[in-house]
Amino acid sequence: MQGFFIKFVRNRAPRVGNPGRLVRLEHIPYQKARLVYPPDGEDEPQEVLVGDFPYPDPAYTYRYPVFDPAHPFKYPVSVKYYNIYSFCKDFMSTPRFLGALDWLELAGGLAAILIAYNENASAISLHIESPQSYWDRAEARIKQVCERTGEKYTAQMLEDFKDEAMEKFASNITGRQNAGKYMHTTKFWNPEANNFEGWTVEPLDKKIKDYVDAQIKISNKADAAATSGFGLDPVLSNLIIENKLSSGSEKLYSLKVYNASETAIPDMILCKPLQQYINANFPGTATKVGLYRTIVEAEQNVSPSNRMKENA
Repeated sequence: MQGFFIKFVRNRAPRVGNPGRLVRLEHIPYQKARLVYPPDGEDEPQEVLVGDFPYPDPAYTYRYPVFDPAHPFKYPVSVKYYNIYSFCKDFMSTPRFLGALDWLELAGGLAAILIAYNENASAISLHIESPQSYWDRAEARIKQVCERTGEKYTAQMLEDFKDEAMEKFASNITGRQNAGKYMHTTKFWNPEANNFEGWTVEPLDKKIKDYVDAQIKISNKADAAATSGFGLDPVLSNLIIENKLSSGSEKLYSLKVYNASETAIPDMILCKPLQQYINANFPGTATKVGLYRTIVEAEQNVSPSNRMKENA
């Protein structure tokens, strides 16, 4: 989220005139804290609300002053928001992945799309065209049977006959048991329609390969855009794009560039509350806090006994 809240807790000694000290730091989850808009005459927020947001209970919502590094023992309990500056944002930072949010949704959507496709789109594989004269003759036969039996003819009788006939027809051209078989149909000349009539079965070209390949390309692009939104090289995210596994040298130099360009400012922000804690309790100290990172070297610069393959 490009920022975090820290609570500073002071000892109780200043109540009786003794020197103050910071006794502990507490992390406040980002979703449970909100900055209070600054009052008139102030440019920065002066208070922080801590509660069960977004629907806080007033009985369990607490208001704390903002921690002042220049006067660290001024308040018994105070809170401060530490963040990396976001362009054109006054107080709160904007997550760097916000611009890639749509890509994040696409990155995990390929599996669901293919499942839905297999369940729905792939169900229709054949187009069966039947002659209308066939159904006209069937309707005439049904009416004749109704006249002989004294039963009243209804349109639903023809629909039921169509369903039964199509189920029998489809059962002979679909399914594993019919793989490799053939079907023979004939057409006849209908002088009334001035055209040939007969049954026609045509497979539907759904271009499955083109569709799946397009979705895979979109997913690969989404993966790369999502990791870039977090400021991380796709190589360091262990992504395999277009079936290409990144080489060791690519990972090595990507890691070096990341350590050289992406971690210095986060180091300062993450360690700042702890540094202020130390400076307040030990004025004039030369102690500086930072994150330790192992320097990765190329295998050719490592002695043979210390190389990765020897320690695997």
